Amino acid sequence: MAYSDGLVYVGRVSQWDTDNGWGVVESDSFSDPVWVHYSVVDPASWGVLGSGFRQLYVGDEVRMIVEHAEQDDFRLRASWIKSTKERGNGPEESR
Repeated sequence: MAYSDGLVYVGRVSQWDTDNGWGVVESDSFSDPVWVHYSVVDPASWGVLGSGFRQLYVGDEVRMIVEHAEQDDFRLRASWIKSTKERGNGPEESR
């Protein structure tokens, strides 16, 4: 079930685990952090890694749709997310 009818919220990536394909976003709109899986990252905002993971970068500002979920120790999960910074998929984009 989408949080607040699928509204798009602003947040900032506070953690990203490239090896496992997930991360955490903080947002002033929520008191809890938001869990993010690489599969919900909008393709327009990712660089393709050798593994095919879509990724975000710590510090990136993002737009996201959030849903209530019990995911590990998180109560909120992104169902769609996009970085406001457009990236290509070449090796120069890796950090």
